[in-house]
Amino acid sequence: MPTAVKTCRVCGKSYAACRTMSKAAGVFRWQEVACSPECGAEYLRQVTEARNPAPPVSKAGKARRRAAPAMETAKPADESVAEPENQAPAEAFAETPVENE
Repeated sequence: MPTAVKTCRVCGKSYAACRTMSKAAGVFRWQEVACSPECGAEYLRQVTEARNPAPPVSKAGKARRRAAPAMETAKPADESVAEPENQAPAEAFAETPVENE
């Protein structure tokens, strides 16, 4: 049978491809595109993946984990907060009645 020199579409190596007349519709023939069955399988995988991309994973079905909110650490009881000298304590404001005009 006559042969043609082709270049492998996976590895780029030249190979002698046999031209056959038996071409069945829908049947993949690795000899037409690749130098070996392994390269042919890789080529078929790449083509299939390109034609049928994997569907994106939806985030709606997954439970989201939220980080716990950062909480301030409690100050020790013996540590007091100093108030400025020219300002009245906050407790004094709470006890002062508010007059409505």
